[in-house]
Amino acid sequence: MDKQTEQSDDRKLNKLGITRTSIEVFHVGPYKYSNLKDAIAEAERVNAEKTAAKPA
Repeated sequence: MDKQTEQSDDRKLNKLGITRTSIEVFHVGPYKYSNLKDAIAEAERVNAEKTAAKPA
């Protein structure tokens, strides 16, 4: 999106009382999480599986 279009959109959003927000998304492998604790839990599971799969 170019800067002019974004500014036009922002003016329209303001006029309509719409607020733009950003969200964080955490990626673990092929999965996406909006909750950091869930992403950490999945990463720990993946790492535990990798560690368990390694020969001693």
